[in-house]
Amino acid sequence: MERSSLHIFFLLFLLAVCGLIQFASLCFHLPFWFSFLLVIASGVVLYRWMNGIEVASKIVNITQQTVATILFSIGLFLVVNRGFYLHEKYGLWDAWALWNTHAKFLADALHWKQYLNPVVDAHPDYPLGLSSTVAFLWRFINATNYLVPFALSSIVSILIPAIVFLELYRKQLLVAMLMMLWLATDDFFIQTSLSQYADSWVALYLLCSFIALNQFLENGNRKMLTIAAAFIALIAWTKNEGMLYLLIWILVNAKLLLKKENQIAILKGMALPLIALIGFKFFLSPKNDLLAMSRQIAQQLTDPARFVLIKEVFLRMMKEEFPLYKVGLLLLVILSFWKRKLPSIEAWFILFALLGIGVVYLLTPQDLEWQLNTSLNRLLAQLAPLFVCFLGKQLATISFPFLKQKAL
Repeated sequence: MERSSLHIFFLLFLLAVCGLIQFASLCFHLPFWFSFLLVIASGVVLYRWMNGIEVASKIVNITQQTVATILFSIGLFLVVNRGFYLHEKYGLWDAWALWNTHAKFLADALHWKQYLNPVVDAHPDYPLGLSSTVAFLWRFINATNYLVPFALSSIVSILIPAIVFLELYRKQLLVAMLMMLWLATDDFFIQTSLSQYADSWVALYLLCSFIALNQFLENGNRKMLTIAAAFIALIAWTKNEGMLYLLIWILVNAKLLLKKENQIAILKGMALPLIALIGFKFFLSPKNDLLAMSRQIAQQLTDPARFVLIKEVFLRMMKEEFPLYKVGLLLLVILSFWKRKLPSIEAWFILFALLGIGVVYLLTPQDLEWQLNTSLNRLLAQLAPLFVCFLGKQLATISFPFLKQKAL
């Protein structure tokens, strides 16, 4: 793992801390100046803690490093250039109807609870990870304008392809560039990243969680396990499906839970986001429509028409919005048979996540066709960067005769 990735992790944690402290300040009626001091103190403690993490770096070949820097810059230029044409100043529908609207309420210390009224807001049960961060930054600049959510979405659109490249280029520079180009030329990925939706943050947190987890599995540094657990818990604090991802992450890493030291490291990482989430869900949020339903479960789970509809919409979206991913999946299957290896934890996670999402759609009390057409592509976009990075890792293990690249 690159040292630069740790810097990205620190930035993401600092933004998350801003949101967590903003939420706590509303609950406990803290003045903003005190919240700001808490953020500064938390940032200092976090930086000192993360600065002590050792990252193994191999000797760098200056020529190859220069080439990597040039290719990385080209990739970032392509992302920014394409984003210029695809971005929406105020975000897409859910951005200004939900996430930024929630943030406006959370920026008002006196009336913030009004959005919890279902009459006022259509989705008062949505977690507050993104909205609370936007609210804190709005209070910091003393203005509720579009610049903050636009800047945050721009950061995500750049960081996802950047961190994929950083994690792959020392393994195989060609593969790293191809994976970055994949994301940089994927209009749906860029538009989703710039939409100001919370889905892009879920994708970034998920990618960072598995990068940190793999680093722990390589060198045994439990700080990386704490970081991985923190990111997966932040997903649950960001969107409702994050709770599903959290359970699946625990499932695919069940072996890690056998050691007490690992349990402690994981709990350290998950503590703050889960405390905030539990407090919100149990004491403030109304019931989620899926959790509130108690009837018709058996009927919906055994209705073949619902299975057929989910399959049809899934295949249509894969064809229209994720065409390259079918090729990537075929490559992964071929590599698995060729190397005679069982799927890694990333593969198992993506598989179980897709199955879990399918079950959620089967159980939804909303109109199934409408819900699939308005949300399935965004759920797939949450898993897409992790898939691209995982595919890149597998391709980087292939020895190309015409590319005798020395490890950077």
